Amino acid sequence: MDKKRVIMIGVMIFTILELILCIFINTNLYKGVFNTGILVPILVLQVVFTYNFLRDRLKTKWPKLWVSIFLSISIILFVVGKPTYTFKQAEKLVMEEYGHDITILDNGKDNYRDTVPIYTEEYRFFIRDRDYHFKGVDKTKEYRYFLVNPRTGKVSEMSQPYWHGS
Repeated sequence: MDKKRVIMIGVMIFTILELILCIFINTNLYKGVFNTGILVPILVLQVVFTYNFLRDRLKTKWPKLWVSIFLSISIILFVVGKPTYTFKQAEKLVMEEYGHDITILDNGKDNYRDTVPIYTEEYRFFIRDRDYHFKGVDKTKEYRYFLVNPRTGKVSEMSQPYWHGS
């Protein structure tokens, strides 16, 4: 196998692993509020850019530098654009504000209930229009519901449940 083919296969494997890692982190730490759809075109362009570099079609003064920079763009965008608070950190914010009154309940297999769609005029380029959602029970055994903005950490108590049957 020639060197260019090995590099191309390596870049494709790196790109696929990068996508899998971003999806895994988004799903497990951020409960899907990060918009990974933004990264897909960039990841595809990484492969195209590398392919053009290997075919000597890249007309630039420092092609290796530009390929390296381009390969790191999606990682940089994920780090810069990710929500400020993970789901667990948001839960701690609720507990700090209401912890003496409530116990947060786990949604278990109904993990789609971990976030709720919201309407906002706030511009969220990397973050979907969703907030973290928590269900708690107070000392009188009444349910209470909370939203946490993944970017700002603002905790809001809801007057009624978002998910029916909660």
